[in-house]
Amino acid sequence: MYDPHHPEFEAPTNPDIKIWRYMNLPKLVSMISTGSLWLSRADLLDDPHEGARGPMNAAKRREIYGEDATQIIRALERSGPMMRRCVYVSCWHMAEIESVAMWKAYTTTGHGVAVYSTFRKLLNGVTDGKTFFAGVVKYVDPSTQCVGENHMLTPFVHKRKSFEYEREVRLLYPAFDSGWQDPASVLPLGLPFEVDLARVIDGVRVSPDQPRWFVNAVASVVAKFNLNVEVAQSDLDADPVY
Repeated sequence: MYDPHHPEFEAPTNPDIKIWRYMNLPKLVSMISTGSLWLSRADLLDDPHEGARGPMNAAKRREIYGEDATQIIRALERSGPMMRRCVYVSCWHMAEIESVAMWKAYTTTGHGVAVYSTFRKLLNGVTDGKTFFAGVVKYVDPSTQCVGENHMLTPFVHKRKSFEYEREVRLLYPAFDSGWQDPASVLPLGLPFEVDLARVIDGVRVSPDQPRWFVNAVASVVAKFNLNVEVAQSDLDADPVY
């Protein structure tokens, strides 16, 4: 169930903007065969700073909490790494057209595909009963900017400016009922989140560098699972017109 009231999660200005999920073929098969999105644990994402507030926050905490706030500051420093282990995320790229950078970043092993939807359809298509949040990621310079200290999830919708090209929208589920405060607890590497893919997915794109047989194979897989959407190859490698 989507919670629209969290102060740190802002919807795109246009909720009908197109969003993309770039992946390889096995991940697409997993998605459509299980009828679910795979939410990755935040500490296993590519960015090692995921969920961190940054050096400006550390420098300002005495000012924020007071000179006698040593225990609060130590608690924040301890809880940050633990939070990364219990927050689960599905990352989407927000853009009306395909991104060469995204193809290169997320389909490095070849056989790349992308599904596209809209922010509104993604929210409306989630059928999982767990409460989740969704919104646009904000990009900051943590050496000169503070990330809000008012909520434990705030760092998970902020990333460093170096990642601004991702234009990320994310769906986030905090699994606070999973023993996250115990460093010895074994937490899942990811979680499936049930969705009605017929309501969510508008179409599938195949990466521009793939042969025709692979495009046909992707179309056959999509049809096998009765997902009635267009499967087409990216035209980014089309011959130039002079």
